[in-house]
Amino acid sequence: MSRIEGTLRLASENLAAAFRALWANRMRSLLTTVGIVIGVMTVTGVASLVQGLNDQVTEALGGFGAGTVYVQKRPVIMAGGGGEMRRYMRREDFRVSDAERLADLPDALAAVPMADWFVRAEAPDGRAFAASLVGSSSEWPLVSHRDIVRGRFFTRFEVASRRRVCVLGPDVAERLFGSLDPVGRTAVFEGRELTVIGVTDSLGEIMGQSQDGFVVVPYTIFGDWRSLSRNLSIAVEAKPGTDMKRFVAEVETAVRRLRGLAVDDENDFELVTADQLMETYSKISSGIFAAMLAISAIALVVGSVGIANIMLVSVTERTREIGLRKAVGARNSQILLQFLTESVILALVGGAIGIGLGALLAWLVSTVTPVPAGLQAWSAGLALLMSMLVGVGAGALPAARAARLEPVRALGYNQ
Repeated sequence: MSRIEGTLRLASENLAAAFRALWANRMRSLLTTVGIVIGVMTVTGVASLVQGLNDQVTEALGGFGAGTVYVQKRPVIMAGGGGEMRRYMRREDFRVSDAERLADLPDALAAVPMADWFVRAEAPDGRAFAASLVGSSSEWPLVSHRDIVRGRFFTRFEVASRRRVCVLGPDVAERLFGSLDPVGRTAVFEGRELTVIGVTDSLGEIMGQSQDGFVVVPYTIFGDWRSLSRNLSIAVEAKPGTDMKRFVAEVETAVRRLRGLAVDDENDFELVTADQLMETYSKISSGIFAAMLAISAIALVVGSVGIANIMLVSVTERTREIGLRKAVGARNSQILLQFLTESVILALVGGAIGIGLGALLAWLVSTVTPVPAGLQAWSAGLALLMSMLVGVGAGALPAARAARLEPVRALGYNQ
């Protein structure tokens, strides 16, 4: 028999003996894995939800525009409450002329004024719903990265002449007109009639929130609903191939000059890009995942203590068996490997159950909430690796204790 064959035979004998020993006390073995199950279930479930959310957010931010810089009065995410909001709103308003000046930047493809608010609309069945009202220029499709799938977008002439026209997002178009073609029909928003001239493509949902529930109007009539100046921001689109770091710095310098800021003055505006939004989201999701890992680590420690305890009990119960095996020629390394194998099997069984329950938990959450789930092979592999390491760590002391038993004393041991 070759050395490899001998090693494989010894491994198979160890596995068979480990399964027999664990099956003989199957209820105790199963209960021992509870801590491992909880820890791995938490890791797998949270990893699935975070991955699913990452995929959805990444796809959504892809439509945000990698080459677009948004210039606005306040940041996207604010840590404070109403006081902080008031502080930002006291900043100087942007003007449409600011967009015209920014459009002259060497690397700018377009600079588009944009104002947004919410308006009330009424569906044919009498049910009211809220839609996002966007006031912008004829170049809005360049910075929104939306295609017009029906009709057309409004022209510069229609903006300048204050034509009462609009372009609808697909959700608003469906709620107002159902399966009918909206182009050429009249839509009413808070009592004001608009002629629909186009419908955009769909970007779907993110965390259950539609990205298609909007109506775009010329910024020259946005003031019929809300103040244009108080809600105005500017989207600056870079020319293809432009270095975005340089472009952001270029936009920042130009805006500071427009607002008359001195060299040592802080910015009284915010620059927002898709990369910044993704970075902010990554920090938030990483924090959530780290917190869940900490909770999982506690459960795994508890589980490892349980495995170590049950293996110590097993060593005590099987002292005579260990002595007999040593008397017929078993080496210390074989005894050590035997108990380590049992410990690792316990942990891996717990890990496998935890992965299954974690995936089920993530699926249930994604079914009843807008949060998506996306179990990845790496998270399942990581969970199994963690389980195996816990098994090795928990079984090391009991296995070493079993290996050190002297055959004569072990054979004479009475429980």
